[in-house]
Amino acid sequence: MSNRDKTALMDGMPCFPMLKSVTIPVNDLTKIPHQKQEFIMFSSHYRILIVCLFWIVFQTTQAYSEDCVHGNNIPTTEKRPAAAFHTVNAKGAFDIDIRNRQSVKLTVTADQNLLPSIITKVEGGTLYIYADRSICTKRSLAILIEGKDIQKIQSSGANDISYSDIQADKLEIIVDDAGEIHLSGKSKTLIARLSDAADMEAENLRANEVDISASGACDATVYASKKLNAVITGSGTITVHGNPEAVTKKISDAGELVLE
Repeated sequence: MSNRDKTALMDGMPCFPMLKSVTIPVNDLTKIPHQKQEFIMFSSHYRILIVCLFWIVFQTTQAYSEDCVHGNNIPTTEKRPAAAFHTVNAKGAFDIDIRNRQSVKLTVTADQNLLPSIITKVEGGTLYIYADRSICTKRSLAILIEGKDIQKIQSSGANDISYSDIQADKLEIIVDDAGEIHLSGKSKTLIARLSDAADMEAENLRANEVDISASGACDATVYASKKLNAVITGSGTITVHGNPEAVTKKISDAGELVLE
């Protein structure tokens, strides 16, 4: 394939034009050794490629799976029974809204014919959320969760999760792939493990102590008032608010820790 053909192929894919727009100010580059410049530019491309890869795989799976269930464009909200749980484990591409409440409630909103394929079940104190077959839909797969003392959230895939009104002694967050999570409230301790192209916005979660690791091309914002332990591997960035009294950090590659 010629260079011209390769360029045409890349232009036809939604993510690749983004690669051409990745720039770093010249003034900044002059302060960085040449090898470091190349690595930073590679890391920027790497982050975009990860997001694009998940998008391509997701779209290809949705479009070509023989077992794909197509939505019928009839939005329906279904209330589901759920026992008490303290952990949420989600796999897929769901929009999940978690609220700290006294009683347990669970609702799922999606195209009517897709609801049977969206599984929500509680086992061993964990609420599992996933689809038991490929789903093709133009609508979001929305899940509203209300519960008390949710201590751990684990996400794989491209989930977009929001957890509000948090009142916890300890909260553990694990996000892989291209997932996003937004946190607000209070927790004495926050433990976060991010990988691949995960994003976490937790500056509105007032925590005393934060223990966070980010590998790959992750972005995270946290608040820590007393103690911070941060490990960054890859090209990730962790921004810290709260002016913590004690900071321990380990950074490799093009990772960055920003204290604000």
